[in-house]
Amino acid sequence: MYLHYDDDTVEEGQALLGEVVFTTILVWVFLSAKKYEASTPLLYMFVVAAAQYAGIQIVSGVTSGFINFAISFGIKAVDAGEHGSDDLDDVWIYILGSLIGGAIGAVLYWVLELGKAKAKSSSKGEGKPLKEGKAKQQ
Repeated sequence: MYLHYDDDTVEEGQALLGEVVFTTILVWVFLSAKKYEASTPLLYMFVVAAAQYAGIQIVSGVTSGFINFAISFGIKAVDAGEHGSDDLDDVWIYILGSLIGGAIGAVLYWVLELGKAKAKSSSKGEGKPLKEGKAKQQ
């Protein structure tokens, strides 16, 4: 099965990879920028929207997907209903790409944030003498 866009043929693996990569980037950007939402909401919205826009511009040119399988499915379902095409055969790419990319983005964020937290906690404890109460407990 192949996806078609502007007379170019894209294989399923390429389409799935595009959806996974940009969904991963979008989720990571969203989660990373979330901590700034309260202090700078406009910047937060801009960063997330810019990541979404860039992903759509790049991926839709390859897979005609929108990094949101609900939109992709809706467009394919309407097209299949109106033209009787078999466009719904490729919907699994959008669903699987979003699920895999979302999971990778969340894990990537968690690992990077966990690494930052460990680095901060280890640097805070260096060079400070223990208080007497803590030394006696150990």
